[in-house]
Amino acid sequence: MKKERRKFSSEFKAKIGLASLREDCTVQELCEKYSLHPNQVYEWRNHILKSAGSLFEKEGKSRRDSDSAPQEHISELNKLIGEITVENNFLKKKLKL
Repeated sequence: MKKERRKFSSEFKAKIGLASLREDCTVQELCEKYSLHPNQVYEWRNHILKSAGSLFEKEGKSRRDSDSAPQEHISELNKLIGEITVENNFLKKKLKL
């Protein structure tokens, strides 16, 4: 019988990650208190450290704005691929003559 994986809320992850950063108690104590693996605590802590810079971005720039930029880039690339394909097919036909 499979053991079901535990799912943690983002609030819980933030709470544990911040507690490990504050160093109120050791990671081992946190793991014993909440029945966690130390690697999981370190992963949550590192995630907080990596994303800390985005907390202070201007309000005008949201995630949606940053997500739309790659979509525009992808559509431009698809257009370019289409043009190159048409040119390539045209040149193949001309070389066969």
